[in-house]
Formats: sequence, C-alpha cells, structure tokens
Amino acid sequence: MKDVVILGAGVAGLGAALAAGKERATVFERKNHIGGTCSSFKIGGFTFDTGIHLSFGDNKVLRSIFDQTPYSTHVPMPYNYFSGIWIKHPVQSNLYPLPLEMKIAAIKDFVQRPSDIAINSYADWLLFQYGEYLTRTFHDVYTRKYWRKDPCEMTTDWIGNRMKQVDLEEILSGALAEKKEHEYYINEMRYPKSGGFAAFLEPLKDLTDIHLEKKAVQIDPMRKLLAFSDGDKVGYDQLFCSVPMPEIVGMIEGTPEKVRSAAEAFACTSVCLVSVGFDLPDVSEYLWFYVYDEDILFSRIYSPSIQAASNAPVNKSSLQMECYFSKESDPDITQDLVKENAFYSMKKLGFPVDSIMFVDVRILDYANVTFTHPTAKARKVVSDYLESLGINLIGRYAEWRYLWSNQSFVSGYDKALRTVNRYGS
Repeated sequence: MKDVVILGAGVAGLGAALAAGKERATVFERKNHIGGTCSSFKIGGFTFDTGIHLSFGDNKVLRSIFDQTPYSTHVPMPYNYFSGIWIKHPVQSNLYPLPLEMKIAAIKDFVQRPSDIAINSYADWLLFQYGEYLTRTFHDVYTRKYWRKDPCEMTTDWIGNRMKQVDLEEILSGALAEKKEHEYYINEMRYPKSGGFAAFLEPLKDLTDIHLEKKAVQIDPMRKLLAFSDGDKVGYDQLFCSVPMPEIVGMIEGTPEKVRSAAEAFACTSVCLVSVGFDLPDVSEYLWFYVYDEDILFSRIYSPSIQAASNAPVNKSSLQMECYFSKESDPDITQDLVKENAFYSMKKLGFPVDSIMFVDVRILDYANVTFTHPTAKARKVVSDYLESLGINLIGRYAEWRYLWSNQSFVSGYDKALRTVNRYGS
C-alpha cells in the first residue's frame, strides 16, 4: 500500500512528487527514463530534446529546482520562411520583406476586415484580427500544418497571448521599414549549458522515489488498486495521473458509455521528429523558425546547437525538424516519407545536405492537444468522472489542455500540495 502514487515521471508527475514529498510519494513511469516529453537523448556526441524546449517560467518552486542547473539565456528571435523569403516573427507585424503587391493586399484587407463578425471559431477570430489576405496566405496554411485542422474546426480558448494582435499603425510600420526589435510574448528563455533540457529535471531524481519501466494497465478506483503490465499490483491512498486522459479512461472497467464517447471526441496531433547532425559549425543562424510552404512538411525547425554549444561536438552543429500529423486523418505519413521530405526541405531552405552526418527519425504519439468544438464539453464530462473516482489529473495530456512545461510542473505541484494539506502533511 502506497500513500501517494503518481503515474508518469514527466514534468507534471515530478512536480506532484516534489510537493507530496519523497517519504509519501511513489512515481511509476512506463519508459526507462524520466522527463516524458521534456526528456533528451543522445546520438553520438550530439544531444537532442523531444521537441524544442526552453524554460521561461517564473514560479518560485520551479526556479528553485531548475536554477540548480547551470543555464544560458536566449532572447527569443524567431523567423518565418515563406516562398524563399525570411520574415521576422510574427508575420503580421513584419511585412517589409514581402513584395509590394502582397503588402498592399495584406494592408487593404486588414483595413476592410469585418468588425461585427461573431467569433464562433478560430477562423472567425483570424479574420477579425488580420483580415482575409493575411489569414488565407499565412495563418490558414500554418494551422493546417501545425494543428492538422482547418481553423473553422477549432475554438479560440487556447489562444491567450500566443497570437500577436496588431493595429493599423503596427502593420504599416512593419511594412514600410524593417524593424530592429523582435516581438515575442516571452522576453527571455533559459536552457541548460549541458545535458539538454532534461538536465533541468535532474535535481528531482534524488527528491523522488521513481520506478521506471512500470506501465500501469488497469485502475480499480473502488479498491484503490493499480495493476501493471508485469503483473504487479499496488494499492494507493491518493492517485495522481499525468497519463493522457483517453488512456486513463481505457484503464478503468465499467466506465459509463457517456464518458467513453466523450473521450473518443478528443483530438490531438502526433509529431515525427527529425534530428540531423552536420559536419560543420553554425548550420543555422536562427534558434528556431516557422515554415509556411506547404510542400515542406515541417512547420517548425530549430537548432539544438544554438540552444547550447554542448549539444554538438566542436565544429559540428544540428537541426531538429517537427512534422505534425494526425493518425486518424494522415494515414500516409510514414517515417520514410518524412525522412525523404526532410532532405528535400533542407535543400530548399539552403542547408548543406552534403555535410549531413546522420538523420534520426522518431515518432511521438502525443504532441499537441487540438481544440476542436467538442473538446471543452467532452473534457468536462471525462474530467468530472475521473475526479469523482479520486483520480487527480495533472499536466498537459491528463488535463487535456494547452500547457507549457512550466505550467505542467505547476499543475502537478499545486494539485499535490493542496491534497497533502487537505489530508495532512
């Protein structure tokens, strides 16, 4: 019998374990390493993360852990690639590099955009914010690449400050002259000097009782009992799950049909992650950039060797490329297809493919939670049911929300802290 059991040693699970305390909490992780989607891996002398990760959370507890690891800071300066043109991010504020006719069309449609439109979808929001030309040329295209949905299929509750809203003066100033400054919703980002992003999580290892390669396959909430794939069973008093919400539902026998149907309404993307090592330094001048061309499968590309010099051997450098897809709607996406497109894309973008040392391709089943119209209602049905069974949901996939890594940590930490205080420290 365990006091506090946590499923998943990702950043949310580790946050929960920290709050509950090592003497009370036990973490079970299905993989052979901690970190979840915030983990890192090595290929030769190169270090890569499972997707781009940079820390910008100011939560005091988070910083007390992460700041134990020596880190460097980066000022976010992302770019966009569109039809051979490099544009500062965000596009709508930096139209200067575009041909004159495109700038005129973008500004004209921005001025004439509807002011009384009902915002019932992300498509409506884009049209209201940017006008038809910018929406059709840039945002519609990127939405389909990144979210694998048309904007009309998506809601707006995920946006927050992630999308830059502009006025006419800002569009005109960015169209008439190149801006020196960059505009991003985060001013400073931190990254470990060595060990990849996962190095930020290393201090948590000694503060937490972690059992690796322990995959939970069944939850019996009435008996407060967990069953694992290796045949072990563990009882618990309090249970915290960072496992994806649909998978939690699948581990519980006797779940009402209403709840199962709601879980089936969830949508998310997977990502095919391509990691590339180059036998030359400084392969990219950008830490990361977004790609709008539809013949390039990748929506975001970045350079781990810029994140930290230790991520590549001396006089070497690296890229990592993200191809998002939906297993339901993109059955033709295969690792071979993505790898082939990676070479095509790098040639088109001007990267020296003759200097490539290796190309590693791997798929992550869960990338981004997709906010379609059924999501909010379905999430409430499922989360209400799971919470009624005493299952505490933490992190991006268990809560089925758009949470950054720092927010996922706080999700686990705060919920566990409240539970510990409620039931006694």
